[in-house]
Amino acid sequence: TYKDLLDSKPITRNSGVLGQAAQRRALARFNGVAYPDTDADTDLDLDGNSDSNVEALIMDGKFKFLPTNLNEIFKNLVRIEVMNSKLEKIKKENFNGLNLEVLKLSKNRLKTIDSDALEGQHSLIKISLDRNKIETLPDKIFSFTTQLETLRLENNNLKVLSENLLQNL
Repeated sequence: TYKDLLDSKPITRNSGVLGQAAQRRALARFNGVAYPDTDADTDLDLDGNSDSNVEALIMDGKFKFLPTNLNEIFKNLVRIEVMNSKLEKIKKENFNGLNLEVLKLSKNRLKTIDSDALEGQHSLIKISLDRNKIETLPDKIFSFTTQLETLRLENNNLKVLSENLLQNL
C-alpha cells in the first residue's frame, strides 16, 4: 500500500474513485484530492480497473520517498511531480517500466540520485530537479534521456558539473 507515503494521510486502494475517469487524460493527486470526479478530503482511493487511465501523478506534501513499481498500478503514467516534499533519494526502481515524459522533483531534499535512476527513460523531455540539496550528479545520469529538452538544476548545492554530464543530449 501507499499508506507509508504520508506522515498523516493514508492512501488506500479499495473504492472506485477514478471509476468515472474514462477520459483520455486522467490525473491522480496525492495531497488529499483526486481528480477527476472526486472531492476526497483525506484518502485517495484507486480502483484497479481504471488505474490505467492515470497519466499524471502529482504528489505535494510530506512525502519522504517515491514508491517503486508505480508501473504496476499506473500503466500509462507519463508525468510524475513530487514537489514541496521531503524526498532525499531517487533510484532506478522508482521508474521501472514507466515511459515518462515529465519528471518534476522540485523543492525537495534530494541529495542522492543513483547513476542508473533514469535508465530506460528515453522519452523524458523535461526534468526539474531545482531547489534541492544535490551536491554532485553522476557522469552518465542523463545518458538515457536522449529526447531531453528542458533540465532545471538551479538552487542546488552543485559546485562542479562533469564535462560528460550532458554528452548524449
